Amino acid sequence: MNLIEDRWLPVVRAQGYARIAPWEIADTENPVLRLAATRPDFNASLLQFLIGLIQTACPPTGTQDWVAGYVQPPGPDALRSTLAPLAPWFALGGDGARFMQDFAPQDLAEQEPDDIAALLIESPGEQSTKFNKDLFVKRGGVQALCPPCAAAALLTLQTNAPAGGAGNNTSLRGGGPLTTFVAATGQDALPTTLWRAVWLNVLERASVGPNHPQAEMNDPTLIFPWATPTRTSQDSNSVARKAARKTGGDAPEKHRPQVTYADGHPLHVFWATPRRIVLDLTSADSGECDLCGEASPHRVRQYRARNYGANYTTGWRHPLSPYYRLKPTDVEWMPLHPKGGMNYRDWLGLVGACVPTVERAAVVAEFAMKRREALSRHLRNPRRLPFRLYACGYDMDNMKPLCWHESHMPLPAVESRYIEDVVSQWIDSAELAASSLRMALKSAWFSPGATVRADFDFATDAYWQATEPEFYRLLDVLSEASVEARASDEALLEFRLRWHQGLRRAAEQLFEQYAESGPAEQGNAKRVALARHQLMRNLDGAKLKNALGLPDDMPASSKPAKSASRRAAANKAGATPA
Repeated sequence: MNLIEDRWLPVVRAQGYARIAPWEIADTENPVLRLAATRPDFNASLLQFLIGLIQTACPPTGTQDWVAGYVQPPGPDALRSTLAPLAPWFALGGDGARFMQDFAPQDLAEQEPDDIAALLIESPGEQSTKFNKDLFVKRGGVQALCPPCAAAALLTLQTNAPAGGAGNNTSLRGGGPLTTFVAATGQDALPTTLWRAVWLNVLERASVGPNHPQAEMNDPTLIFPWATPTRTSQDSNSVARKAARKTGGDAPEKHRPQVTYADGHPLHVFWATPRRIVLDLTSADSGECDLCGEASPHRVRQYRARNYGANYTTGWRHPLSPYYRLKPTDVEWMPLHPKGGMNYRDWLGLVGACVPTVERAAVVAEFAMKRREALSRHLRNPRRLPFRLYACGYDMDNMKPLCWHESHMPLPAVESRYIEDVVSQWIDSAELAASSLRMALKSAWFSPGATVRADFDFATDAYWQATEPEFYRLLDVLSEASVEARASDEALLEFRLRWHQGLRRAAEQLFEQYAESGPAEQGNAKRVALARHQLMRNLDGAKLKNALGLPDDMPASSKPAKSASRRAAANKAGATPA
């Protein structure tokens, strides 16, 4: 199977499910709407595959070229001709280069084969199965994969590779990186298609690896690591260390060769291969794929792997990942990883530009600063074009996957520090309210001074979920009101009051839900009543109001005087004006 030429990508077209070749995403007669793999991590990886493919083969030359490509796809025949030169590097089997597999299969021939299920990140490891610890994800569920699913599993592992023991390196962005995409909504002036989902996240050629000496070179052997001998990370001083131990001399320190940003092509970020893997196609058989259920004459049942593949260092910047640093003065930026889920607490870091320790993904910044406005001008649409951020990734505990997270967040209609400042107030106030809820539950459950420890993360998570819809509703109205000018002081006061009331209401409801569900032996009606009273005092207190920019003496139920502008703003936010 060749991943450029053959129809292997599972998608939904306007006329139903199909498998297509990559060049068919530009079809306009029977448009391809979205990817349709059986797993969400496969869908995310396949989208990155297509973005990397277009970024490598035919990126836009400038903003106007990007707008033209978004409005009118190039067509499948033109895209097929453009991608054709890359086909030799995208075969899944054969004697030549194999997609995302080791350059020298013979070096892995002596390795014991692994079951193909081990390519799936959540599969139980060798130790788990040996000691019967596969309690939740059982062994044996996947025994054979069709070539398309095997290719998707291989791609997903190399893209998200977690730590896996000695020499089993993590991905170029570490184990389980957070990936963010710009995504169109169904309300866009143009219908959403897979081509537009990809093109939204393809940067101009000059924006990938600016000033890198190899950025303008299109040599596939520089871009695809499986096209050249594998850069291994085995200890280059191991022989000298063993000799020194025998003779009693000084042993040199371990030295594991690294692949630095200066060593590789900037496009390498889309095609990094930290794991040395070769699919075993000699053991293929016919039957149904254990993932997609489709019949295949060449199911893949096993693969071979060897440790100490490429060891990627810091310095690489993936266009689809946000980065952070521990302090504003630090030089080194590290890729973000999803921890404990994603919600509107993360909105500023993933979307905004004002957090000094977090830098949004390059594709998000490019869209916010240039592309949205250019597209709006081209379509002669002064109103906002609704787009969103799609964030996803594995929450990893070292080599153990805890959860696959996905989140969709709205992108503001304009690039505005003013919007970010207002949203920062909303998030800070929500943090305070969540803290008050935790303290109230602790007071309701336990006597003052009790040494019992309790985990209140469940209540905090429920609080963020309960307040998230109102946050996005208000953000949407604030964003639309800021398209041509800042929201009026009156409208802004309405938003703050709405948000305060939403915080108050959610905290009160969750307290009522959880206060009586604490340890039975700790039950005390008086303590619950006092805790509730203190919670409401905190929610109506000066600290929370100051965080929101509300006057200390304004009652929680207060609303601004009636006006046409306020009624309009309230209606947009789904409120009922007083």
